[in-house]
Amino acid sequence: MEYCTSLTVLNVGNNNIYDGFPCMLPSSLRVLVLRSNKFHGEITCTKHCPDLQIMDISSNYFSGSLYQVGFLSWSRMMQGSDGQSRREQLHFDFLNLRNFYFQDEVTLTIKGSQLKLPKIWTEFTSVDFSDNDFHAKIPEEVGDLNSLVYLNLSHNALTGTIPKSLGNMVALEALDLSVNQLTEMIPVELERINFLLFLNVSYNELKRYGKSTMEENYISAEVDEVLANISERQRKRRSHEKRRRRIAALNQVKR
Repeated sequence: MEYCTSLTVLNVGNNNIYDGFPCMLPSSLRVLVLRSNKFHGEITCTKHCPDLQIMDISSNYFSGSLYQVGFLSWSRMMQGSDGQSRREQLHFDFLNLRNFYFQDEVTLTIKGSQLKLPKIWTEFTSVDFSDNDFHAKIPEEVGDLNSLVYLNLSHNALTGTIPKSLGNMVALEALDLSVNQLTEMIPVELERINFLLFLNVSYNELKRYGKSTMEENYISAEVDEVLANISERQRKRRSHEKRRRRIAALNQVKR
């Protein structure tokens, strides 16, 4: 398969495939969907896929540590070396009407619900490792994916703290870390994610309620403040979106 140098989309989701992770993937791949199969074992290969924008390996039997995953090879999910993000290149791409959508259909789990995408926007980025058996800590390198829109690591056995580096994921709109074994508090750095609309950290071992000492009560208050700030930002963004849609609808009526 690695010799299929023009292959950009590989979707074998919702089958009954029993195998390990397919390491023989071409570097041209942009979309990889292995969801809902019987893939198993550790991801030990570090294939360089610079154009990868969607990776969905959810609902399988993968195990091991996420440190073995080559997050830093996914250049499309990161800002360019010159500081120009992929979103800033969108205006140029649109004016040239080139490679704006893939004519391929995928079904992803976004914000807890399945969503069918009849076409794939070339700037859409998503990573879904949910419902597997990954353990150990979340690598700090995940925070380098600062053009990533959706990240789902829920329903695993991840331990340790939520990395502060996730606050660098400024394009993130949905983050699901629920049903793991994460501890300590939610980092205040998450407040930097202005586009975050969906955050789920339920069913972990995070500190939220103070116990006896002054320090623990302070940490509890800090966690509550982070959640309150994120919720307020979500409320304001939804209100802004509603106003924008009303204005667009009025303008359409006038035409």
